[in-house]
Amino acid sequence: MTMEVRRKHLEAFDVFMELIYSHAYPNSFKAALDLKIPDILAAAGPGESLTPQQIADQLPRKSHDAAQKLGRILRLLAHKGIFSASDSEPTRYGLTDVSNFFVTNSKFDLNPFAVFMQRPEMCRPFNHLRETVEEDANAFVLANGSDMWSYGSVNPDFNEGFNAAMRCASKLVNTVIARCYEGFKNVHCVVDVGGGVGGALVMIMAEHPHIQGRNFDLPQVIATAPSIPGVEHVPGSFLEFVPSGDVILLQQVLHNWGDEESVQILKNCHKALPQNGKVLIREHVIQPSQNSAVRTGAALNTDILMLTLFQGKGRERTITEWKQLLEAAGFSQISFLSLEGLDLIESVKT
Repeated sequence: MTMEVRRKHLEAFDVFMELIYSHAYPNSFKAALDLKIPDILAAAGPGESLTPQQIADQLPRKSHDAAQKLGRILRLLAHKGIFSASDSEPTRYGLTDVSNFFVTNSKFDLNPFAVFMQRPEMCRPFNHLRETVEEDANAFVLANGSDMWSYGSVNPDFNEGFNAAMRCASKLVNTVIARCYEGFKNVHCVVDVGGGVGGALVMIMAEHPHIQGRNFDLPQVIATAPSIPGVEHVPGSFLEFVPSGDVILLQQVLHNWGDEESVQILKNCHKALPQNGKVLIREHVIQPSQNSAVRTGAALNTDILMLTLFQGKGRERTITEWKQLLEAAGFSQISFLSLEGLDLIESVKT
């Protein structure tokens, strides 16, 4: 039996080839960061671009044909919008909004986040996705010997990397929330659940000086939190209780947990709120029919990361799934907001 090969078969083959070699993207990106390419381009001046040879000339160590190798890496990353690429020969490469995040000491420097996510401990769990389906296994445990939080407690370097990653990744979104969410105007007290050392509250209170803050996290986290004027640091577990406040903020907390635990956390929030108080949830909302392909891709990739880290319980959720959780916790007035493209779920206690 012969098979007629058509264009659609070759296109499908191309889809497969890009998928099977997709690890080239993060590894090429890591190489660009290790080589300090964003810093080299930034030093050329605003809006300037350089050829691979001009970039290679500034590397402290290089092979005899570094420029052509570097050009191939930059060509792939430009295809993904990480760098800009000219139509001229030789091609000149420049910074984009994406690569600007990785210029050292930029306003929203994401280097610590990129470095942490490329650690072997964070990459190895993906090799155990099959076991999470077949055996209800925890991929992070299979890859690293213990769950993520226990691993961090005995590996200070990993824990420090995680904290640095969360701080830098939160800076951009906290700026958007503090400046764009209009519901802070008539609020007296904001509680940040899982708030780390209080960074989000500092940014919110800078934009809204009338607000007082309660920063709530585990005792070992609160023990490292600095004194912040207007902020009360409260130790505890959100599975047991949540401090009272007019607005309770949950930023990327619930995607670590399954539905049962998430409902319990939300019930604790509901109990802590006054009438007409609000819970604000900053998480991905999966809605491919409305979101861009890039935004949907970010949500779906994060969803698989949660699958690997938290035994299949952690997940990103759709609008329907969010409504089910919130209604089960006693919330009936639910709004899905987009702040400059950032998903924010607002639920009012009525």
